[in-house]
Amino acid sequence: MAVEWSEGHVAAGSEELQLAKAGQLPQLVSQRLQELRATEERLQSRRHERASRVSARHKVLTESCLELQQLLEQHKLAVRVEAERVTVDHLHTQCRAMLGKME
Repeated sequence: MAVEWSEGHVAAGSEELQLAKAGQLPQLVSQRLQELRATEERLQSRRHERASRVSARHKVLTESCLELQQLLEQHKLAVRVEAERVTVDHLHTQCRAMLGKME
């Protein structure tokens, strides 16, 4: 004989049906509740671990990004200095050429 629960579960010959017949359904409910709480705790723990890993990765990426920005600024400065040096060298060469023509 099959007993169908309102959730659609069939409990024919199952532990649940036997416990219900023996009047121990409250113990079963308590046991299932403990199992669900244990599962919830494991899920919370995994969620916390995952959040910690994501946070650590975010920190590394942020630091790397800042490092790259600093390197880019240093490179921009070096390029500007080199461009000024080339300009000064070019002007110096032109001045010497003009002085050479005047002599």
